[in-house]
Amino acid sequence: MTAAAPRDEHPDLHAKADGDRKPNYRTLLGESGLGEAIRLIAQGAKMPLAEVVDSLIAFCTGPAPVPERWLLLNADLPQGTRIQMGQYTLQTFTLEELRQTVPMPALHGLQPRSLDLGLITGAAFLHVPDPGRKVTRRRRPGSTSPVRARKPSTGRPCCR
Repeated sequence: MTAAAPRDEHPDLHAKADGDRKPNYRTLLGESGLGEAIRLIAQGAKMPLAEVVDSLIAFCTGPAPVPERWLLLNADLPQGTRIQMGQYTLQTFTLEELRQTVPMPALHGLQPRSLDLGLITGAAFLHVPDPGRKVTRRRRPGSTSPVRARKPSTGRPCCR
């Protein structure tokens, strides 16, 4: 992992322990979805292991995350809408684009509390970069960059 995702490109994947740089296992197991995949496989869930591996590689080697603020709108826009307005982007998403918002797409539908993405497929979102916001490496709709913003006050995900 350290060779594939150097610290200067992916500082969130590395932890400092006694002066040495080591993998950040909380990020690699928790936020990547790998820990959940291992738990589900141990419980007998069937999932394509190649997709689990591909998701982990994409998570570790993808571009550095960019924090964003998201707002779900009550608007009826055509599928595929993407309108740039200064820093803001008004956008709708397909089911496949929304699947990419989870760190391990192979897990979609297998987790007991997973969001039914069909409920928000085609929904309109307004999003804007927010460089002051803390992020984790989770993907955002329409991007190959894994991202998920967290509320600064609680550290909990601000959007799912």
